[in-house]
Amino acid sequence: HKQPTRAVERDGYRVRDYLSEWLSFWVREFGVDGFRADTVKHVEPAAWAQLRQQADQARRDWSRANPDDPFAGEPFWMVGEVFGHGPETSDYTANGFDALINFGFQDEVAGQASDCLRKAENSYAHYAGLLAGNPGHNFMSYASSHDTSLFFAGHQDLQRQRDLASALLLSPGAVQIYYGDESAR
Repeated sequence: HKQPTRAVERDGYRVRDYLSEWLSFWVREFGVDGFRADTVKHVEPAAWAQLRQQADQARRDWSRANPDDPFAGEPFWMVGEVFGHGPETSDYTANGFDALINFGFQDEVAGQASDCLRKAENSYAHYAGLLAGNPGHNFMSYASSHDTSLFFAGHQDLQRQRDLASALLLSPGAVQIYYGDESAR
């Protein structure tokens, strides 16, 4: 009952219905091409599937309305954060996610790969095997995040930070550069 909000009460709507409608508006109106969803495991899978379905339609609508945009026709992409999840497949992809964040990279690969890229060979082979053996599967690796730690804080070495950037960008799958990693903050 907070005023003034421009929210319009809709019969039969649940909170997730409003959220899906509002988020899809951003896609339809401004051409947003993807979401990073936080705390995915704390929301019903059907809510994510609903958001994805509406965002896909909104992206198609935006593409039709903006045919001259170089990104018109590109699909919507959604990545989820399931704390502690690794690069393995999961049921989340059946509910709208193209990828999940790979929490394993930071602890298992980043340190050794930033020291010597060859030390990441087994991990990269494992990642590549997961991608090749599961068409449509993807994951998104990172080196630092707000949920864990900053890589540079633990190493205090600019060359190692640069080598980490190379290791991250060369790793199989999608990657995320956390703001500040590019400047070793």
